[in-house]
Amino acid sequence: MFKALVVLLASGFAGAQSGPEYKGADVYRSKTVTVERIEKALKIQLNNYLRLRADGRRSAVANAAKLKPQIEAGVRKLGGVAFARLNYSEYYSSAERTAYVTFDVVDQADAKTRMPFEPAPEGRVADPDGLLAAWQQYSELGQALTRQGVLASTDKPTCPALYCPYNSSGNAQLQGFESRFAESVPKNREALLAAARKDADPRKRTAALFLISYSSDTASVVEFLQSRLVDPSEDARSAAL
Repeated sequence: MFKALVVLLASGFAGAQSGPEYKGADVYRSKTVTVERIEKALKIQLNNYLRLRADGRRSAVANAAKLKPQIEAGVRKLGGVAFARLNYSEYYSSAERTAYVTFDVVDQADAKTRMPFEPAPEGRVADPDGLLAAWQQYSELGQALTRQGVLASTDKPTCPALYCPYNSSGNAQLQGFESRFAESVPKNREALLAAARKDADPRKRTAALFLISYSSDTASVVEFLQSRLVDPSEDARSAAL
C-alpha cells in the first residue's frame, strides 16, 4: 500500500473538514514499478494532485486534470513501463467521504498481451437525437452531485438500464435524463452502435457505450460491449466493462 504518501496527504488535509479520508493507494499489475519508486520520484506532483482533487471545486478539479497526465508520464519515465494510468476514486455517504488512489500499470514485457488495442477510428457519426450530448450533461451533473455528497454511493444503483453510474434515487434531474435515454436509445440503437465503433472522438464512443446499456436486448448488449474492450481509449474500455 502507498502508506507513506497516504499519511503525508491525510496530515496535510487534517484541517479541512470537507477533505476526504484516504483509505489507501496501490500499484496494480506491475513487476517493474513499486509505490515506493513512484513516491520518491513524484511525491510533490502527487501531493498537489490529491490536494486539488480533495478541494472538489470545478477549478481545482480542472487543475488536477492537467497534472494527471504529467504524473502518468512520470511513472512511464521510471523505465520498463508501456502504460500508466492514475485512478482517483471517492466514495460518499451522509457520514463520511473517503478516497483511494490506484496506478494501473502495464510493463513493457506485458504490452503485447495486455494492450491488444485497435487503431483509433477516424469517422464522424452524427449525434442521434442529441443523445451523446445529453449523456455528457447527465455525466457532468452526476459527478457534481457526487462531489457535493448529494448522491449516496451504491454498487448497484436502481435504473432502467443494464448499468447506471449514479444513484439517481430521489433526484428528478438525473431520473429525467434516464427516462429520456430509456425511451430514445432503442429507437437509435444502430446509430449508437456505429458511434461506439467508428467515431474519432473517444468521448462520443464512451457515451455511446454507456447509452447502449439502455437497449432491451441484454444478451446482444453484453456481446457488443465485450467486443469493444479493444477500443484504444481507456474511458471507452471502462465504459465497455
